[in-house]
Amino acid sequence: MTNRGEFGFTQVELGAYEEAVRTLREVLDFADRLGRLAYARLAAQQNLGIALARLGRLEEARAAELFALEASRASGDARMEGDSRAILAEIHLLAGELDDAQMQARAAIDVLAVAPPARAAAFAVHAQIELARGDVATAATSARQAHQLLEQLHALYTGESLVRLIWAEVLHASGHAADAAEAIATARDRLLVRAHRITDPHLRRCFLENVRENARTLALADAWT
Repeated sequence: MTNRGEFGFTQVELGAYEEAVRTLREVLDFADRLGRLAYARLAAQQNLGIALARLGRLEEARAAELFALEASRASGDARMEGDSRAILAEIHLLAGELDDAQMQARAAIDVLAVAPPARAAAFAVHAQIELARGDVATAATSARQAHQLLEQLHALYTGESLVRLIWAEVLHASGHAADAAEAIATARDRLLVRAHRITDPHLRRCFLENVRENARTLALADAWT
C-alpha cells in the first residue's frame, strides 16, 4: 500500500514511521502550496494514515485515511480506494473495532479485484481480523486466498510479510503445527533475504523491529522452530 517512488513512502515500508510522518507532511505541504500534484497528495495522505496508525496515533490515522478514501472515490481510482479501505480496516483492528474492521476489509477485497497484488494484502488483513474475532475457519479461507495469490505472483510489492505470517498463524490455529512451523520458517527466510538488501543499519533495524508483522514473524519462528 505504499508507493516506492518517493523516499517518504519507502520509510513507511521500512518501519521508520516517525521519519515518514515528517516527510509525508512535507510532501502534503508542498502539494498544497503548488496547487496540483493531486495523485502525489493522495498517495502521501494514504501513507500518512499507515505511519500514524503504526505509531499508535489512531485518531489522526483515521482522519488521514478517511480523507484519502474520499479523495480516491471522487477520482474514481479503485486501486487507491481499495488500499485506503484496507488501511482503515487495520486502523479499526488496532482500535479494537472489529465489526468496522471486517466491513472495510471485505469492501477492500471487493474493490481490489482490479489489482491482484493489493488484493492479496487485503485478504491477509481480513484473515487477521477474523482471527482476532475468533473465526478461525473464515480466517483460514481468506489467508489461503491471500497465500494462493502470492504463490501465483511469486512476490508482492507490499504486504508479503503479512500474507506469509497470517498463513502460518491460521495453520497453527487450525491445529496444523508442523505445517505452521514450515510456513513460518519460510516467512522468516524470505523476510531476512529482504532485510539483507537494506544497507542502512538503522533502516534495517526499523524494518525488522518496528514493522509488526516482521517482528512477529521472527518471534514465532523462534518459538515454533
